[in-house]
Order: sequence, then C-alpha cells, then structure tokens
Amino acid sequence: QELIRRFDIPGLVGFNLEDLENFGNPALLHALETCDVVVIDQLGTLEVSSDKFRRVVDLVLASNKVCLATVTSSNVPYIEDIRKRPDVALYSINRSNRMLLPEQIAEHIHDLVWQRERQQEAEAGEAGA
Repeated sequence: QELIRRFDIPGLVGFNLEDLENFGNPALLHALETCDVVVIDQLGTLEVSSDKFRRVVDLVLASNKVCLATVTSSNVPYIEDIRKRPDVALYSINRSNRMLLPEQIAEHIHDLVWQRERQQEAEAGEAGA
C-alpha cells in the first residue's frame, strides 16, 4: 500500500492516515530499536494530524537516538514545539545552500553519534566501577 493515494483526477492526491499509522509507526519503532540515527522524512500537517504517529515521534525525540527529520515550514503547533526544543538544530534549505547542506548535516550527525557513543562508554565504565 502507498501512504499517498493517487486518484483518477489528475493532480488530486489523497493522504492515507491509516497506512501511516500501520506502516510508519512500526518502521519508526524498529529504527528506534536498531539504528543509531532515526530518519523521519516529512513531519507535515497531515502526518502530525495522527495522535498515534505523534506519540511515536515523541518516543523517538525522547530517546537517546539522533533523529534527522524534514519538517514543514507551516506554523503547526506540534511542529513549532519541536522546533523550540533545545536539542534541535534547524537547517533552512534554499537554492544557495542546498548543495552544501548534506555535508554539513552529515558532519553534525557524525559528531552527535560520536558524542553519544562516548557518553555511553563513560556510563558503562561508571556502572562497572
């Protein structure tokens, strides 16, 4: 199934919230268990209209995992709250920086993962002492 449904009318696209919850939520939970970096492609108005999806996103954001997400530029209260978090770095994409951003973001993520690994090692050392 697709998260975006295409209709017979050209240009008309619908959003299937049930598919988001049935496939997106388990995918995020799996990533949370198995990955160092969780990627969420598109936190938009439609996606965050799901309470179930928002709860899973909240779990990801509350975890010790690095999360990379694209977010809408619209003023959606839930997304505004995410933008205001002290542990969030925002990158605005435009024509002049879009070629440079992937490398900058990759370096930032690498640094965050490295820092978290060192922190986990230190905590494991303290627990063993």
